[in-house]
Amino acid sequence: MITVLLSVSICMPLNLIPLRVAPRRASTTLMISEADLDWRDKTSRSTIEMRDKSSRPAIVKDLKDAGSYDIIYIGFPVWWYTAPTIINTFIEAYGFEGKTVRFFATSGGSDVSGADKQFQAQYPAINWKPGKLLNGASKKTIEDWIKD
Repeated sequence: MITVLLSVSICMPLNLIPLRVAPRRASTTLMISEADLDWRDKTSRSTIEMRDKSSRPAIVKDLKDAGSYDIIYIGFPVWWYTAPTIINTFIEAYGFEGKTVRFFATSGGSDVSGADKQFQAQYPAINWKPGKLLNGASKKTIEDWIKD
């Protein structure tokens, strides 16, 4: 929920509408539950997906005109020191090669260096800007990051 609120805070000054990267399950969009996020449970969604780096959960593909964007902002909660694999699905589904991508994250204890390294290595044709952890960020911090 914190990541969603940050998405809105980032989109408002830019006059953009946030898009939720939603998992697709049997033609139904499901929210992520607390049980999905329990990294101690070997059967939780986060554990299963993050154990298999090739995992690409299906998404609801509803971003219109992805090619018309110059800068893409991607927000996510850090899972296992990096981005959830559904973010890879999103990046690969829309192919942001040649685009500038900035990402922000929330985390209970990790920083964003793992995601920075992963994205640079996996998607070198994308112009990645350094990621930013925005836990508890003030409106001014967010606005300054957007302008940076």
